[in-house]
Amino acid sequence: MKVEEIKHFFITQVNKQTIIDTLKVLGLPPERGVYVMGKYGYTGSACVFFALYDAINEGRLKKGDYLIFTTSGVGFVMASALFKWV
Repeated sequence: MKVEEIKHFFITQVNKQTIIDTLKVLGLPPERGVYVMGKYGYTGSACVFFALYDAINEGRLKKGDYLIFTTSGVGFVMASALFKWV
């Protein structure tokens, strides 16, 4: 799979600029990220699910879209998972 095929990036919401910079390194526009820290603040790893909730309510997800979730735990552990929206 190519990174361009991933439509939505749900990344731990510690710093918006870090997410934008990560997407830039991947050659993707910042619109591929979902940002909620301004709305909910930092909620730890749960923030990616707040972002998912907002993306669903905004109608951003389409059948067949690939979504990636990347979270961290206390800055020491990182995990990512790729899903296909059905």
